[in-house]
Amino acid sequence: FMNLATARSTQRAREIGVRKTVGASKWELIGQFMGESMLITVFASILALGLVEIFLPAFNSLTDQELALDWLDIHILPVFSGITFVTGLISGSYPAFYLSGFNPIGALRGSLKSGSGAVFLRRNLVIFQFVLAI
Repeated sequence: FMNLATARSTQRAREIGVRKTVGASKWELIGQFMGESMLITVFASILALGLVEIFLPAFNSLTDQELALDWLDIHILPVFSGITFVTGLISGSYPAFYLSGFNPIGALRGSLKSGSGAVFLRRNLVIFQFVLAI
């Protein structure tokens, strides 16, 4: 997520420039990006739980195991919520600080430039993550 968010940062540069020009502070932008990251993480976690519920019986029959999630266990929800929160916090922190540091004039002009090495590294990391996901 962090690599994809920073790789897509130039697409959001104008939005960031406009928000800074209108008066948004760096911390307001960080809050917005962290909030977006948290929402994405919460939705992904809910989707993951749904997929586990759907595919767990098939997995159990395939492996001749009897794995189960006990939703009534008092420890499951706080642990899962904590993991979701920490994941959202960690995955959103670098993009939030990176994006909020854009120069508003450069962002509005579309003249944001990264070093060619940084762009090369970011693109290759995104491709590597995509290949691993497949």
